[in-house]
Amino acid sequence: MVTFDSDTQLFTLLPQNQEPGEVIALPGIECTDDVNNLWAFRYTNSGNIYSLDYRTPAGNWITPVQPPGNTENDIWAFKAYGNGKALLIDGNSNVLQFNGTSWQNLGIWREGGFSYDVDIDANGNIWVTGVGGAAKRDVQTGVWQRYRISNTSQFTYWVEDITMDNNGNVYMAGNAGTGVGGFQKFDGTKWTGYNEFTYGLGNPFPFPTDNAEVLYYRPSNNQIIVNPMFNNLHAWTGSSYTSLNYPNSRSEGVVEDSQNRLWSVGEYYNLSYYNDALNNWTNVPFIGLGSNIEKDPTRPGTVWVCSGYQVLRTDGTYNFSKVTDDFSELDPQSDYLNTVIPLENGFAWVGTNQGLAKVNANNGTYQFYSPSNSLIPGDNISPLALTRDGRVWFANFQSTTTSTYGLCWFDGTNFGIIPQQQTGSLPHAQIYDIEVKNLQNGYELWISCASRGVAVLTVDNLPVNTVNLTTFIEGFYNPSPNSQISDTINVYLRNAASPYLLKDSASVIMQTNGISNMSFNGIQPGQYYIIVKHRNSIETWSRSGGENFTTGSTLNYNMSDQITKAYGNNMRQVDTAPVRFALYSGDVNQDGVVDISDLGFTDNDAFNFATGYLKTDVNGDNVIDVTDLGLIDNNAMSFISLQRP
Repeated sequence: MVTFDSDTQLFTLLPQNQEPGEVIALPGIECTDDVNNLWAFRYTNSGNIYSLDYRTPAGNWITPVQPPGNTENDIWAFKAYGNGKALLIDGNSNVLQFNGTSWQNLGIWREGGFSYDVDIDANGNIWVTGVGGAAKRDVQTGVWQRYRISNTSQFTYWVEDITMDNNGNVYMAGNAGTGVGGFQKFDGTKWTGYNEFTYGLGNPFPFPTDNAEVLYYRPSNNQIIVNPMFNNLHAWTGSSYTSLNYPNSRSEGVVEDSQNRLWSVGEYYNLSYYNDALNNWTNVPFIGLGSNIEKDPTRPGTVWVCSGYQVLRTDGTYNFSKVTDDFSELDPQSDYLNTVIPLENGFAWVGTNQGLAKVNANNGTYQFYSPSNSLIPGDNISPLALTRDGRVWFANFQSTTTSTYGLCWFDGTNFGIIPQQQTGSLPHAQIYDIEVKNLQNGYELWISCASRGVAVLTVDNLPVNTVNLTTFIEGFYNPSPNSQISDTINVYLRNAASPYLLKDSASVIMQTNGISNMSFNGIQPGQYYIIVKHRNSIETWSRSGGENFTTGSTLNYNMSDQITKAYGNNMRQVDTAPVRFALYSGDVNQDGVVDISDLGFTDNDAFNFATGYLKTDVNGDNVIDVTDLGLIDNNAMSFISLQRP
């Protein structure tokens, strides 16, 4: 034991001769009570080796009644309080209280060891923490109440399904670990558990499984439909579970149609709807492994359902179907469908591994959006939600034609993306489910983000902000006609204050005169940086401090007329009459630096006489040759790199 004198700033080693009265250890962290009595272990000359004593501010040692069976190594948590009072937890999680005269056993707060802290509140309730959460002992009843993630919070990062009731409560299902299982309800403030370990603060989950796969709020009767993994479908009525007599152990999705019929799509070649009165299911022919099922917003009693092979619109008798063979853009031997999101009047968005299709069930036609014919950010598309501003929200996870994964949207004209960014943005681009909660001035997207839990994106229905941007690309600009080769750029808006959170993005065609017109939705008034990214140019930020956006305004930003319009003056002058500055070319691998690695990629393509729309085509003539190498080499010699706040 060592003492420290704050007046002299000296440490002193106390005697260690194993003689009676020597202090050998402290029982815990909080060893000083409210009147500055100091509790400590001391050697004794009696039958016990140690004694739990306390020293008064006057320096006198008092040996109170010892805790039952106590030794130095048996105290896991200790709290001195009041005047000569104490709490401790032993290795068996017994909580003991000393009232100044005697010790009282308050019981085991939970089975097992590893208790870490104990305290008492102003009302006399005892609080403890350790492995397995926390607990409170009510001073009036003497009852211990356990608190764990299973009854106080979202208990799993792997949220597999989300649903919302008509009161705005959010229910989440997923794999919460061995023995936990069930699902959780969040009312905006409090979490309620439906599992084995609610300790009286939740509801039961009487199924032999570790997770729930499907959750669905049924509007017609306010029940929650749940599929405990491998345990069929059940309805939670608010007080008990009722079996729906579902013949399959697993469901891949549940929905209620406009005629209040409950539908379920199963794993393999299984689609059926439920008869509440007869408690049975009617099968509807369906091909493939089910992926999702949605209510048709227009046609009575009709749903849309998707598998890897077929998208089907049906009411059980009427059927409209398209399979992979019906899409000329797909190879039926290797390509597949992902998910479907219905629109009104017989239209629907269907995702595939080659792009996004807008299907017309009225005449069987479709429009197909792929990276070869549009600005869609990816080819492996999974539509997940439709919002009242006309956007379809989709994921592009595992796409091969994009370097940016994220939450994407399409409003029928413009594509946008919120990239995956674990800090301050989308935490994971692999999205299992999206549910929409409408607000007075917008909506929220509740997003299940694979191993990263749930993210909530708020979208405000503010007037659209328009940006008219003028910018040029060094290698694409020709001073003789004072124009450039047209190409795609991605433009991002970020907050002007650290950590510069991404607010919106747009993919646009940069015209030969340098002008690009784009729209951003839901932008609050304030300062924002405009960031321009091109496939083989240095990412360039607007000038320091950002630009001022007002609600519903149009911002004209000419980045090309002054070098100071770019952050850090990070542009090259490409013309003198008119004066024009352009983004540096040559960042072929988009790592923020023009260097030897970019030269290597380009030299390899030049050696192989490569042609076409390639990143190594730095001057935009669709031929990779010495001209491209010269541009890259010049900027590499100048140590050109990304400049940002």
